[in-house]
Amino acid sequence: MSRIPVGIRHFTRRALSKEEAGCIDAMPGALQLEYIQYYFHLCQIPVIPTKAGWYARNKENTIEKLPEDIAAQLNAIYHPRVSLWACLGPLMLIIVVALAFLVKGLAAYYTETPIL
Repeated sequence: MSRIPVGIRHFTRRALSKEEAGCIDAMPGALQLEYIQYYFHLCQIPVIPTKAGWYARNKENTIEKLPEDIAAQLNAIYHPRVSLWACLGPLMLIIVVALAFLVKGLAAYYTETPIL
């Protein structure tokens, strides 16, 4: 019996250097600032976005959440929206259902109408 791989992963939607963000002195150990989107996946297909926020990537390649005041300033500059990539599973389901109805409708049309 095979296991269904489920879990939570993340991807970086936006990466800024400290110079681009304008907060060089605020976080001395950070290399860059990243807006990271977390999502729940099922069989490696993103299904539901869970959380998103601004994080700082350190020299040890670890990430830590930014303080709320810096995150609010970055949100004012970069207006984050919901990523369609994190909702890929439901979008694929909608497309498959729409295509199934289309194929069924076309099949019914061509079998009922005589072709000359």
